[in-house]
Amino acid sequence: MRRYESSPSKPRYPTQIINPTSKSFTDTFILEALLKTHDYEVVFRRHRQYSIVNPITERPVRCTLTNKIIKLKCNPNGKHAGEYRFAVVGRIPLGNGGYGKVYPVTNILMFNQDGHLIEKVKSNDKRRVVKKISYDSKTTKADIFHEYTLSKYVPHLHALPPRYDEKSGYLSMRRFDAVHLGRIISDDVTGAAYLTLEQRFLLCKAILQAVKDQVHDRDIVHRDLSVSNILIKKMADDHYQAFIIDFGLSKIAGAPNRIVFMGITPYHAPEEYFPFNKEFSTRKSDVYTLAHVISRIFRARTLTTDEVREEWKRGIIADGLFSGIYDIDLVSKEQIRVLLSSMGQPVEHKRCTIDDAIGKFELISDRFFRNRQREKLIESLGQYITKLQQALRDDDYAIKPSLCLFPPPFSIAEKCKVAHKFKKILQSSKETKIDKSEVAVLSDFECANEVYSFINRESFTPSGLRPDLLPSSLETKPS
Repeated sequence: MRRYESSPSKPRYPTQIINPTSKSFTDTFILEALLKTHDYEVVFRRHRQYSIVNPITERPVRCTLTNKIIKLKCNPNGKHAGEYRFAVVGRIPLGNGGYGKVYPVTNILMFNQDGHLIEKVKSNDKRRVVKKISYDSKTTKADIFHEYTLSKYVPHLHALPPRYDEKSGYLSMRRFDAVHLGRIISDDVTGAAYLTLEQRFLLCKAILQAVKDQVHDRDIVHRDLSVSNILIKKMADDHYQAFIIDFGLSKIAGAPNRIVFMGITPYHAPEEYFPFNKEFSTRKSDVYTLAHVISRIFRARTLTTDEVREEWKRGIIADGLFSGIYDIDLVSKEQIRVLLSSMGQPVEHKRCTIDDAIGKFELISDRFFRNRQREKLIESLGQYITKLQQALRDDDYAIKPSLCLFPPPFSIAEKCKVAHKFKKILQSSKETKIDKSEVAVLSDFECANEVYSFINRESFTPSGLRPDLLPSSLETKPS
């Protein structure tokens, strides 16, 4: 019988699974060897096998990663220019868009001066995300680099130069401790987190100002503003800070459009669409979009395709506006409708600018907050008068020490008289002035100085509300 000798087989190396998020001693040393051995790699992919020499056993091994690692270039203009950082990317995306997916960066690795791999500790406001943009017939490396170029003009994004592999491009930017505006609106509609009327006004003001400061003042036309591309952070004083993100479709003002919209969405201006699209979109295209964003904050519903086409003919529809918002007055409603109509004109040159929109909304919100402050002061004065009248009936100062902090000549009757006078002035809304000596009569009334400032139209900071006051000449219903 003929015997066959078996051919020598290739040596089988053990496969080591490395978790880059782990702090284990073994994983750190093997990962360090991997990054040094394959330093030519830009993207270290999950489940791909890499051959290295185990620095502990000094034997060949194959290792595979549980998380993708991207080799990032530091800011070329920063103090770490020329250095690299290794971003460990999470496996579950934070969000999906039409042009990419956004993943969290779980931790960042770097080599110290001794050449050893360490983890770079990041505070919450310095965390990062990675936007993965896959190549297709519509997206190329040039498109990804274009987004990075525009993102550099927006300081709050902290964008780093893009990295590429054979299938995708990767953009690393700052991760915000904020939520999408769409989530806030959804929670408001479903009742999970109802927005007060004050919060709606403050949200709109923050968004309008953010578009001006972060986009238009930097000579950028965003072209893709929506509730998904606006992040909202609630501040300690109950105000809001807005961040504009996703500049993939943006362009420099005055430059030709790089991308033509073929589909129809309820946010984009009519001049953005084929066959009506113009070669040069302007900042007013973003103003049209903001009209829809503001209408959504005030409970307008999303439009169908046919309704969008109807808007192109006669202006913004805003169907369902103010539905379920019962504490807004008729004048504020009318003023907001007039503003939305001015922002959402189908003909571009008839629309207002972002500065006009901010100015008009300032007047609307100032009138609203001033009326709210008036109601608050009238209520406080009413409670104060009730206590005074009760003390007057009891005629016992010892029982009411809080009303007798100051001796005569300010009797309780005098206090009642002055308090009634101030209350009537607030209720009548007439132009008048009060003397400081009258306020001294109500020295035990905690809101006395606020009443004086409000009636005399001086600047003040009521608790929980903004300090701006509406000039009397503007406190009228628009014609």
